[in-house]
Amino acid sequence: MPIEIRCESCGKRYRVEDRFAGKRVKCRNCEAGIPVPAASGDDSLQDLAALGEALPATLEDSEISPSPLSSLAVGLPQEVEVPAVPTLPAGFGPALHAARSRVGTRRFSMTSYPGARAIDVGLPWVLGLACLIPTIWQGSQIASAQDPQWIAFTQYGIIFLLFLVLVIPLTLRGLRMSGQMLHFDLPSTALWRTLGIFSLPLALGAMFYWQLDFDFSGLLLGLVAGLLAAGPLILFVMHLHWVEAAVAWMMSALFFCGAAAVTAGVAFVVGLIIVASTNTPAKLPTKTLVKVPVKPPVVVATTEPAEETPTTSPTTEPAVATTDPGSFFGVFPVKPPPPPVTQPVIAPPKIEVVKIELSPIVTSAKEMDWLPSVDAVLRSQVGNTPLAIVTRTPDRERVQIVNAAHDGVVGEVSFKKDPAASDRYVINPEGDLVLRTVSWPKLSVQVLSTVPGRNGRIIDLDETFGNATLLGVTSTDQLFIQRERGGQHGIEIWNIRTATRARPLSQPVIVENGLAISPDGKYIAVATKIDGQAMVQLTNSAGGVKRIPIKRLDSKWPLEPVAITFSPDSSRLAICFEHDSGLLIVAWSTAGASQLYEQIYLPGTLTIPPRDQFKGRALDWVGEDASSWLLYGRLVIDPQSGNTLGNLGVANVVKQQVIDGKNVDLETTLVAGGKRIVHVELNTDLLTKSRIAATQPVK
Repeated sequence: MPIEIRCESCGKRYRVEDRFAGKRVKCRNCEAGIPVPAASGDDSLQDLAALGEALPATLEDSEISPSPLSSLAVGLPQEVEVPAVPTLPAGFGPALHAARSRVGTRRFSMTSYPGARAIDVGLPWVLGLACLIPTIWQGSQIASAQDPQWIAFTQYGIIFLLFLVLVIPLTLRGLRMSGQMLHFDLPSTALWRTLGIFSLPLALGAMFYWQLDFDFSGLLLGLVAGLLAAGPLILFVMHLHWVEAAVAWMMSALFFCGAAAVTAGVAFVVGLIIVASTNTPAKLPTKTLVKVPVKPPVVVATTEPAEETPTTSPTTEPAVATTDPGSFFGVFPVKPPPPPVTQPVIAPPKIEVVKIELSPIVTSAKEMDWLPSVDAVLRSQVGNTPLAIVTRTPDRERVQIVNAAHDGVVGEVSFKKDPAASDRYVINPEGDLVLRTVSWPKLSVQVLSTVPGRNGRIIDLDETFGNATLLGVTSTDQLFIQRERGGQHGIEIWNIRTATRARPLSQPVIVENGLAISPDGKYIAVATKIDGQAMVQLTNSAGGVKRIPIKRLDSKWPLEPVAITFSPDSSRLAICFEHDSGLLIVAWSTAGASQLYEQIYLPGTLTIPPRDQFKGRALDWVGEDASSWLLYGRLVIDPQSGNTLGNLGVANVVKQQVIDGKNVDLETTLVAGGKRIVHVELNTDLLTKSRIAATQPVK
């Protein structure tokens, strides 16, 4: 009589002829081997078992052709008519309760529709390959653009390996736990189906992370989007009831997130180990601005040499008996400390002062006459930085970080000038690092600390990229370097803390005052001309490009901007052109490239210096929320109405340095030669009131 057997892998039940007793047959659903129990009974059955020994061990090896009348004639397994598991009721709560109360286990069965078998077999592979191959390829491209490459390849390799050996098995464990809870079986190929489904969160997380300029929020956004899309895929690929699929999705997503967090932690620790093992001799300082407590003496300005103050010698006083109430010995003599020795102070003659006429929009204006001779003021193309001045001697150069509010130098570094390298130096927004290019022993960037006792580091550059000019450092430790070779221009982006390089970005020819980098390092703006039309090319750090035409500027005029600048929050971009004392200023939003403001000033409308007398960027954002423009270190303008809100009142300004929306340092020239720095503090409250009043309609 037929023997009933059950596949332990997929749960299918069959009836086979008793001549296969003690043998093994293959499951028609999952092809797993099923042992047939040995027969017992009379001699006829034993003879039948003996006859079965001569038959093939598995049904697949049998050479007997199946009979069209009955497959039992050749021992093919027959599926048992097992009573169907009751259908789950409608509604999530009742269906969940019914699934958990099942007496038996719902066996795996495929959804019936045309082509179901082919789709069921091929869909997990298509999902896995479509998600993993582009992700691996893009990761290898990004790793190839970094230097040294092996660090990025190692990190990406570890993440992908952990995804295969940790994330996917744990996610499958979550699916199996949901099956145990609701009493249903998964297909025998559940591992490959899980890999196909959950390759989608990995691919979306990596894509969003790279497209949003390596922002961690992009990684979270991609993972969440991928996990939401995995819910319908579990329902379709695993052939589950929607209530079963919902529970399976929650359990698998929970295990996936936990495994992904472990993977991220391992990758982070490995990254720290790599950086520590490769950069141990070059320890960078933390972002702490150390202030030197010594304040220079206040010198009274005069046109005559100051008289010498005689030195006061210490006097000897008799010992005074002092009682210490807390002392065991009671009364003991104490010698009073000697008075301080006062050295003679000679104030240098001051030939001239900077002419300052305080304006209502200025809270205070102070000439920093205690500074030594100023040879140059450092200016970054990236946002606002502290004031840094350069003083030069025949064989050395010194960079000092100045805190104008406290009349003191808060950090400095000196070095011997490299005549074969650029003399354009930059500082980071915190003011604790000075960066310069050097040519020996090869072209590289020196990262020098302004804090005594702190070591710096060397970042080697590829000399085949051509000349290197430092542009600036962002608050996220990104260093931007302009490269030029044979008329081709590009920008390299380095992380100064890890000495790793992102993909170089090609740029058009960069004209004077025609380049700006957003303070967050996400955008690069370059003024250029394409087919005669002036425009701003806006490039994000991932390589995406937007071209914004400047429609008001006729193509016959040369491309000579006097400024291009981002707002401190990187949300707005403005460019300024000057011609015969007339100005054109246009501003856009960086997100949608939509125009925000456009102001045209006819010649003679504004009092501005000639182009050759003002150095550097002539337009900056100032005021509360950067709601106003500062032009040529003199005029504060309302962008919306175009009205002048006030004049700073400092004469002979040749360069402006905005520290923040309230504090501005101005470089001025003296008639007798030399440079002076004037620190100006703006009255932001009055600026806001004046700006609001300027935008009110005239009654």
